[in-house]
Amino acid sequence: MKTRLLAAIAALFIASPACAQLITAPIYRDSAGNPQSGSVDKTLCSSDSGSTWVPCAPSGGGGGGSSGGTATAATPTYTEGATSQPLSLDLSGRLRTLTTLSGTLPAYASIPAFKVDQTTPGTTDSFTPKATESHLGQVGGTTIIASANFTTPSGTTAYASGQLIANSATAGSVTPLTFAVCRTNANTGMVRRIRLKTTDTGFTGLTVYVKLYRDTPTLTNGDHGTWLTTESNYLGTVSVSLDQHFSDAEKGVGVPTAGSEINFDCASGSSNIYGLVVATSAVTPQGAKVFTAVAEVLAN
Repeated sequence: MKTRLLAAIAALFIASPACAQLITAPIYRDSAGNPQSGSVDKTLCSSDSGSTWVPCAPSGGGGGGSSGGTATAATPTYTEGATSQPLSLDLSGRLRTLTTLSGTLPAYASIPAFKVDQTTPGTTDSFTPKATESHLGQVGGTTIIASANFTTPSGTTAYASGQLIANSATAGSVTPLTFAVCRTNANTGMVRRIRLKTTDTGFTGLTVYVKLYRDTPTLTNGDHGTWLTTESNYLGTVSVSLDQHFSDAEKGVGVPTAGSEINFDCASGSSNIYGLVVATSAVTPQGAKVFTAVAEVLAN
């Protein structure tokens, strides 16, 4: 009797297409083995063969515990970032940046000369801003040391007070000293001092003037002629005493004759001011000697 009862129970399980519901309720997975969630019962049923597990049918779904229930994974809702957007997220939630943009950037995303390189994940990102003269407020206080020189004509004819010391006796061939003193064209600044030296020992202990202009002056006379020029936005005069005697040069450091500095504004399209050297007393030169002037400038 017992044997026949056990055989009948076994036959019932083999013949029935229905699956037996598990007592426990582990996390269930789809056919690919991925954990799932949804509205179905979170219990598993055995298939007829007993070799695989599938989700049980939903409660009240009609038909008890058949394998007609289906578990589905919710596909994430995601829209790829447009190429006009410099920042977006990929499907894994990682921040994505675009180094090449197309279309029109929205106003808030307009970042001139800004780049973040994330081509190689895990590397240190950096950016290089574009250098411009557009500052948050005026930037100044730059020290500029501007140098210029010329060589006098040969000859030992004496200079008289007020005569020009230059590179040519012909007015049209005189080249004024050119000092590059502005950080940018048409900028401003001040000349604090001028250093002057010459290899002509005939100037030992003598004083000369350095006349400064914003624009290139037009001269009436050349070397050994009376100093006379166009006004050319004349800036001021620096008096230099060549009171330092060296084995190879005479040198001195001079300051403005009026005030403690000479303020200047470079012309449009220029970063230069110009200078001429004038004798203040009689002096007999050696001729064909070099004069070098150095302007000490505080530029804006």
